[in-house]
Amino acid sequence: MVLVFGSVFALTQSSERLSAASSTGTVEGAVLSYDGVPVGNATVYAVQERSHAGGPKFPRRTDELGRFRLEDVQAGRSVIYAYKLEDGYLDPSFAFNSANKPSAVATVVSGGVVNITVTLGPKCAYLVGTVTDSQRREPASSASFRLNRADDPKIWLSTAPVDTSGHFRLGVPSDTPIQVSIVAEHFRAWQVGADWLHTPGGALVLKPGQEYSIDVLLQSIAPTLRPNQ
Repeated sequence: MVLVFGSVFALTQSSERLSAASSTGTVEGAVLSYDGVPVGNATVYAVQERSHAGGPKFPRRTDELGRFRLEDVQAGRSVIYAYKLEDGYLDPSFAFNSANKPSAVATVVSGGVVNITVTLGPKCAYLVGTVTDSQRREPASSASFRLNRADDPKIWLSTAPVDTSGHFRLGVPSDTPIQVSIVAEHFRAWQVGADWLHTPGGALVLKPGQEYSIDVLLQSIAPTLRPNQ
């Protein structure tokens, strides 16, 4: 009985592996910049459409000609994402960076090969500067940023890019109205205001590659004193 059970178990495992292999395909192609230039060393990955598993699936890097090959991609419609942070191309899987627009979509057939061209969006802009405790004149490295897309307030990003010296450099989508606020424990919230920018709603709109400098002085909140009982 044990031998028979072992044989059946082995056949089942083999069958499952064959079934898994037959339900996947390959996506290959090239990644190009917004103006049609091949982008080498870009990261490319596929996520099955409507999947909530999260995270990149088998990410690959493009070669010097921008070419890539993704194997074992689940059959069906898959969203293809590509980015290269060091060249200013943000990861579009974050809704804040792309307004939920993928780099490309591929319909994968079991055992088949799909060839696509992935075109990256315009390069990002950058927020650069410092965040300082206005009273102690020390870096406020615990500060975090809340960024909202003014064209769709439901899309936002929270991040903590401030280093121990109080400096930050944060990539943000270009040609996109962005509202910026900064918060830190024991400090009053700070935000880019309409009076400062002279723009409706206090939204920043930066060009690709542009650096916008902000030096923030956070005001501490005085502790609440309770009367003696």
